[in-house]
Amino acid sequence: MKKALLTSLLALMITSCANDSQPDRWRFSDPLEVRAFRMNWEDKVSFDRILNPDGSLNATRIPEAGIILTGKQVAKLKAAVTGTHPKRPVVDCFWPHHAFVFYNGSEEIVGQINICFLCSNHSHSGEPSGLAGSWDFDELAELVTNIGLPIQNSNWK
Repeated sequence: MKKALLTSLLALMITSCANDSQPDRWRFSDPLEVRAFRMNWEDKVSFDRILNPDGSLNATRIPEAGIILTGKQVAKLKAAVTGTHPKRPVVDCFWPHHAFVFYNGSEEIVGQINICFLCSNHSHSGEPSGLAGSWDFDELAELVTNIGLPIQNSNWK
């Protein structure tokens, strides 16, 4: 009896640990709203992220209030940044021109994703947790384009 109970408990613990470590678990501590921005649009070579060190939003962001994503668009974002995706060549530049900002139910910023489509690189901080190491940049580009943000400034050479 003890051996069966111990075996069941061990199996439950292993399953539990395995689920906690999966990279595609999209987690938030609060309800959220996600807004999309483009930024640094006049400066192709800019390292500035969407959030400044003091927590304020990048002054170059367009549109100023961002574009609020629908539930379907958030699901598309989630699919692109979680799970398993083929690795892409990444260039070392990282000049982010697109971002997603995550807000909790009190409209406080709880996380950010910064994207550079020029080099297929990204950064994030805060929520959500559980993001993959390799992202689907084709899906991200389609999402950004579908919400009305261009991928590149036509004046960039």
